[in-house]
Amino acid sequence: LLIKMRAFIGSHEDFDYFIIPCVPDVKQQKDTAKTFKALVEMGVNPDHIKVVLNRVDQADTQAATFENLAVVLHAYSPDAFDPACSIME
Repeated sequence: LLIKMRAFIGSHEDFDYFIIPCVPDVKQQKDTAKTFKALVEMGVNPDHIKVVLNRVDQADTQAATFENLAVVLHAYSPDAFDPACSIME
C-alpha cells in the first residue's frame, strides 16, 4: 500500500485515519515504527495514525512490552502511543 501511495502523490489525503496493528514481536514493532515514519514522511498528520497493540499478554503491561515502540512514536507525537488501544491475548 505504501509503495502505491508514494506513486500517487496526495493519495494519503483520501484516508481519514490509518490503523497499524502491532504485535509484541521485536521485528513487528520495528516494522510498525517504519510504517508510522513512512506515513508521516508522506505528509500524514501523526494524529491521524492509530497503532493498535495486538496479542498483548495479560500478565505484561503494554508499556513494558512495547517500550521501544512507544519511544519511537513519542518522537512524532506525544499521543501516538496509547496503551488503551490494546487487544489482549
